[in-house]
Amino acid sequence: MFEKGEPMFARLSNSWELVKASVAILRDDKELIVFPIISSIGVLLVTISFAVPMVFAGVFDSLISGQESNAGVISFIIAFLFYVAQYFVIIFFNSALIGAAMIRLRGGDPTLSD
Repeated sequence: MFEKGEPMFARLSNSWELVKASVAILRDDKELIVFPIISSIGVLLVTISFAVPMVFAGVFDSLISGQESNAGVISFIIAFLFYVAQYFVIIFFNSALIGAAMIRLRGGDPTLSD
């Protein structure tokens, strides 16, 4: 990925140029900001959909009190499902953002449905 002899500041400079190019694309096409906003809303909804049932089921109470029960195993299963759901939402909308940015870089005008 990086050349062995490439100095650290050259890599930082390359990263900064990439950030500036990304900001320029967002400045040209403000509709692209919709993807991170929808992704954030999706992440929030997934968090709520997992947290509320766990609170009402008393999973957090049993974890805090240290009671030995099946709640530990169930908690790990729920945490794994939460992880998968969260990252599905994040990766889905990041991929959509990249696709829309690629359309913009090719000279097109991306929309939410692209």
